[in-house]
Order: sequence, then C-alpha cells, then structure tokens
Amino acid sequence: MTQPEVLFQGMSVTITCYGGVGEIGGNKILLEDGETRLLLDFGIAFGRQEQFFNELLRPRSARGLLDPLALGLLPPLEGLYREDLTLPGLWARFQGAPLYRNLRRGGKRPAVDAVLISHAHLDHNGDLSYLDGDIPIYTTRVSALIARAMQVTGTGGLEPFPYRPGNGVGTGPVSPDQPLGTHRRPERQGR
Repeated sequence: MTQPEVLFQGMSVTITCYGGVGEIGGNKILLEDGETRLLLDFGIAFGRQEQFFNELLRPRSARGLLDPLALGLLPPLEGLYREDLTLPGLWARFQGAPLYRNLRRGGKRPAVDAVLISHAHLDHNGDLSYLDGDIPIYTTRVSALIARAMQVTGTGGLEPFPYRPGNGVGTGPVSPDQPLGTHRRPERQGR
C-alpha cells in the first residue's frame, strides 16, 4: 500500500485505512474527529507478511520497528509505537515516505486516544504489541480472553514482545495484573 485510503472526510471526521483495503487482513483504520483519534483494529496483513516471513523466519527483534516499517508491514506513524522499539534516527528515515505522519501530541498524551478491537482474529489484533503501552485498548471480554490464549500458546502474532502482567496502569473494573488483554494494558469492558 503506497497511499492510505481516505474513505470519508466530512466536516471534521476523517476515516483513513492504513490496511485492510484490497487485501486480506491488516485492518488498521484511523478515525479522527477534531482532536479525538481512535484506531479500529491493528492487525497483521497476511499477504504482505507472507512475502517476507514464515513460521521459521521472523522479523529481527533487535531491529525494533525498522523491518516492519521498511517492509510496509506497519504504517510509518510517528508517536504511535513503543519507544523501546524505536532506533535512533528511525523517523528521519521515513519522513519522506508517502504514508508517513507524525501523530505525536504535546505532554504525555498518547498518539491516539484508544484502540477498539472488533474481535480476536490476528488480522484485527496481531500487531497490537508494537503500539505504545499508554494507549488503552477496548474489546469484549471474550475477545480479550481469546487473544490472550493465542498469545500464551504461541499461536498469536505477538512475539517477540509478550504481554507481561503488571506493567500497565489499569482503570475500571479490571485489575492491571489480570492477564486479560493482548497488550501492556488489560482489556477495558465498557458499562
């Protein structure tokens, strides 16, 4: 994908697809309304991923975000990803790329307000482990449990960045030490 697919641009609402258009998987949809940003899903693009990797050949974890960004497996959205995966000079390398966008905000506010996961399939949640741990993730309890089971058994696409209980700051009815989420934060169940 060389350009994001802008599906709707209304008075102040924009829907941008960074994956999942004309391909199987890779659903990454950014919804924006003024200063509010939500991601709908953040999944693996199976066709693109299979061009480079398989069960024996995985991305080089020591290279952080470089391989997934350079190969077009993740959109170059500065500020969206974990800082520990960002090598020095990484974003300067991608600033001229067609999909590049700086999503950083002032203060400690994360690049997006939340990620909404529709269901527990890897094409909808498989790339969550790359995201900044301060971004809350919302899904149903069932989807969170399925995603966690896939992660624990190694059938998910979340390696080499596993969930570690206790390193998120949770709010609401779920304790941060409960292994319900697929990210550093637990699943958030709306009431």
